[in-house]
Order: sequence, then C-alpha cells, then structure tokens
Amino acid sequence: MKHKFWSFRFWLHRSHLYITLGIFLFSFLVIYIPLNTSFFDPVTRAFEDFRLSDLFLRLSDRNSMPESNEIFVVDVTSIRNRKAIAETIAEVAATSPKVIALDIMFPDDDRSEDNLILMQTLDTIPATIVTASEVSDDNNVLSSFFTPALPQLREGYTNTTMNNTYSKCLRTYTTTITNGDDTLRSLPLQIALAYQPSLRYEKDAEQLINYSDVHIRKVLPTDISLFADRFKDKIVVIGIASGKEDLHLTPVGDLSGPKIVALSAHTLIHHREITEMPIWLGVVLGFLLTYCFVVTCSYLHIKYEKTDNIRITLSAILVTILLVFINLIVNHFFHYSISLIYAFTGIVLTGNALSFYVGWLLWLQEKKKLKHPEKTLYL
Repeated sequence: MKHKFWSFRFWLHRSHLYITLGIFLFSFLVIYIPLNTSFFDPVTRAFEDFRLSDLFLRLSDRNSMPESNEIFVVDVTSIRNRKAIAETIAEVAATSPKVIALDIMFPDDDRSEDNLILMQTLDTIPATIVTASEVSDDNNVLSSFFTPALPQLREGYTNTTMNNTYSKCLRTYTTTITNGDDTLRSLPLQIALAYQPSLRYEKDAEQLINYSDVHIRKVLPTDISLFADRFKDKIVVIGIASGKEDLHLTPVGDLSGPKIVALSAHTLIHHREITEMPIWLGVVLGFLLTYCFVVTCSYLHIKYEKTDNIRITLSAILVTILLVFINLIVNHFFHYSISLIYAFTGIVLTGNALSFYVGWLLWLQEKKKLKHPEKTLYL
C-alpha cells in the first residue's frame, strides 16, 4: 500500500495518535512520577531548572555586550572594616550619583567600633540611598544593618537570599511581597523607583532577569575617581562583587549578589522582562511536535520497510538542533522563552516507541488477534 507523505489521510492516521499518546504516557509514568519522589529530589531540581535559553547565555561573550551607562558596581571585597567602607561610600557620593545601593555583607571578624563613622557618613549623603534587607520565611522584613539608626534610608529585600540556594539557578527577581496589609518592595525595585520615580511595575510579580542585554562594569575603590563623570546622576551598587561570600549560580555562570541586583534593576528600568511559556502550552507544543516527528518516522519506516533507528536518531538530532536554534532566536530578539523539554522528551523516545508499536502489531498478527491488518500502516 502506497502512502503519500503530504496526504491528510496519512497524517491523520490513528496509529500516529496511538504512538504519541503512548510516548507521553510512558514519559509520565516512568520519568515524571519517579522524579516527584524525595529520593530523586536532586534530579528533580536539575530537570525543572533546565532552560534552553541558558545555552545561548553561556555561549554568549558577556564582555562583548554593550556596557551599561546607568548602573555600576563598586567592589568592596578587599575592604575589611567599616571605617574604610564609609570612606568608599563617601568617595562614591562625591561623584554625585542619583542612587547609591548598599548590598554589603560585613565579615564576621569585623569590629563594630567604626559603626558611628559609617552611620554619620550615610546621614550626610544627599543622594538617595537604598539598603538591602532580608525577608524571613513568614515574609517579615529583617531590617538591614543601617535602617534602624537611619530610618530615612530606603530599604528593599534582596532576592539573592530569598528562596534561593547555590544549588538552584537564580534566574528571577520579585517586585514586591504582600504581608497582610503591608507591601514589601525588593531591592531592585527600590533602586529602579529611586532612579525612575514614574516607573510602572506589577505588584507581587516574579520576572526573569535579563542577563543578555548589557554588561555591568565592576569598579575597584581605587578607581572611583576615574569614573566620576560616569557615576554622575547614575546608579552605583556597592557590595562584595569578587569574593565567594555573595556568589550565586545564574544562567551565565557564577555572579555576585551586587551584579545580580544591578541586572535585576536594569531589567525593571527598561521593561525587558523575558516571558516564559506556560507549562500547559509547553505540553501542547510538545505533543504537536512529537506527533509531527512520529508521522515523519512512520513515513521513513514505510518507505524503507523497516524501523531504521539510525535514521530516526539522526532525524531527532537534526530536529533538536533546529528547535534549539529557533528558541535561541526567539529568546534573544523577542524575549520569550519557549518550553521545549516536553518536545525533546517525545522526540527522543519516538524511535523506541515506533519499534515497540510495530513489534506489538506483529505479535498480534502472529497470534491472529489483529483485526483488519490491511488498515494498519506498518504491515
């Protein structure tokens, strides 16, 4: 029986639907259910945290990206006492930035004898100062080191410590958290509002950080004077930008907390949030792409009168590469992340599913339990 590849009758044959449904049922029973058990928690986190857009970000040369002219990070990793930090903050303030953000982690061996100098320095700075705080599990703000003594400072909770560990890739920031009648603002949002008061934002939103647009310049304390003109009326984030104390896993590799805060604020200011495809739409897309691949593999099977796993494997590789390329283009130019993990699962399993289905038909035929074998595609 001859079958034309582009005929509706061939594309809508029920065998293709059976194979596709079998693939997704197998995936659910054998892959997704075990991953939801506690024994497989590390595998689950890795599986859920995978994004194809990470491939593009990892392959991109961040040093070749345009440098932000609005946000800078001053690295105080080498400074070990509060008095020296106060001097650095004062030197930054002398360049007249519009916003100074403090995301500083004090070393454990630091003595508190210079606290007064640090507080006096902050109290005399005319620029808007935003400090980082933490949020407890019950969404209560744990005040920063500075705000109890200087209530006029703006305070925002840091996304780098909230619900994130080093084992989890930090790809999102939140704008606000609602706790009863109180609305708590994040550090990136406080920075963005201080820099652009008319900024519109969505409350209680979780957005993807745009790591692909700009490179944030890191400035050493000894080079602050060289950047005086560039700091003027801009945003300067001060924090530990080189040490391991504030290092986090991101789609572009390990980044410091201050740099992540700066990139989050940049994303907010320029409204370049990356939209993620909903899970249900990813499942539908995966089903349709798998169905199309099943039809193609079925045609190859009929044409060559056998299930050629080599051809199917090569086809799966080519289709995967094409989908990755399309996703990277869409992600880069349209800031939309397509969920393809379900499609990849189906495509990878197609060869085995087709072999099993044909073998099952042959077994039914041998046992004389197959009714109307002439209506099947494979016998």
